[in-house]
Amino acid sequence: MSSMTLELINRFRQAAAAAGRPLPSVLFEALKLRLSANHLGLHEYLDFSLQRSDIDFSRKREFIGGTGSDALKLIVSDERARFIMRDKLTTYTLLQGFGFPVPELKAIYHSRRPASVRSIQSATELADYLRDAANLPVYLKPCWGSKGAANVLVRSCDGSHLTLGDGSVVDLTSFVRRLDDGRTLGWILQEPLRAHPALQALTGTDKVSSIRLCTVHDGRAVHPYLAILKINRGDSDNDDFWNGALGNAVGAIDLAAGRLTRVVSGPPDQETVNAPHAKTGQATAGFVIPHWQDVVALATQAHLAIPTMVCPHWDIAVTDRGPVILEINSFGSTKFIQRAHRRGFVSAELLRLLRTRSHLGMLDPDMLRMNVLSWPERTGLLRRYWMWRQAIPAAVTVRYEVDSNRPGSMNAAISLAP
Repeated sequence: MSSMTLELINRFRQAAAAAGRPLPSVLFEALKLRLSANHLGLHEYLDFSLQRSDIDFSRKREFIGGTGSDALKLIVSDERARFIMRDKLTTYTLLQGFGFPVPELKAIYHSRRPASVRSIQSATELADYLRDAANLPVYLKPCWGSKGAANVLVRSCDGSHLTLGDGSVVDLTSFVRRLDDGRTLGWILQEPLRAHPALQALTGTDKVSSIRLCTVHDGRAVHPYLAILKINRGDSDNDDFWNGALGNAVGAIDLAAGRLTRVVSGPPDQETVNAPHAKTGQATAGFVIPHWQDVVALATQAHLAIPTMVCPHWDIAVTDRGPVILEINSFGSTKFIQRAHRRGFVSAELLRLLRTRSHLGMLDPDMLRMNVLSWPERTGLLRRYWMWRQAIPAAVTVRYEVDSNRPGSMNAAISLAP
């Protein structure tokens, strides 16, 4: 028996004991979810603490893990519009064109773009830029990327060394040389945003704690769906969660009131709920997000700029000048949203909105690329299309019709049952 199998068995034993349930009962439930439409993994069952009895099985079936998220992403993400969201310069240009607030762009590094954008092409040029006190502080992040792993705040430069946002001091030459090898879309240099005073009081830092807000366009209107606040631990340039590994927390937001209802921190097996902020000691649960209605209005209006996207995930910072859009994820991670809310992402509400959009003819057959799958493929490892064939039982109909305008060709019409 492999060490990974032994580790999983040990996790199940500990989880069953903590929940006060017999181990066979927990294993049976986890296997049922593994073989269900959402195809939840065994480790994911434990990551979401579904061995506990505080929610019933029908609610547990709404949780999705990596396989479910990947399948759902293919359904709700228009791949032809995905570049708009993945390339941050394109995102900002589009949003600015509609008058939406985004961070002020200072320059682009190591990326060939239109002449209207200040371009820095070499490490030597970048070093000279960072030596100029008039250009600092500045926030750097990849044009193309996610999870914020490489994002960094440069506060000051003494000519040969940089002081970063976390207080560390690094060699200037080494810093600029490691940024990019010329094979990506380069880096954005933008203004550092300052958190709203209320968020500064909560976290003890002026660095942002951004909101992740999911919206759904049902073909008629945009609906706020789920939202969380990524709560900066107080000393990080990055407010991401990474399943608790970074030390930040995430809080579920009541959409009506903008209030944090449940805040989680730490990895799944050491999860802490509603703990005070680690740096300031301030209460996290019950915190009311400033300008909340403006945040919701901003996301729902901005979604209309990309109407082919069904369920984008917006990162919005509430700053000292109001809400600012940081980026758009065509479909982001659902794990930390589900952990914070203790509810599954694929709810009856989401499926209803998808059905509405489909009835209006706004789910593109090219986007879905429906394939007929055999039984082993639907229940094996990652298979892209099983969710449409299982998660919405008897809901999907694919009908082929002759296209009178193109002899010999056919159109695929996809619809969902009510």
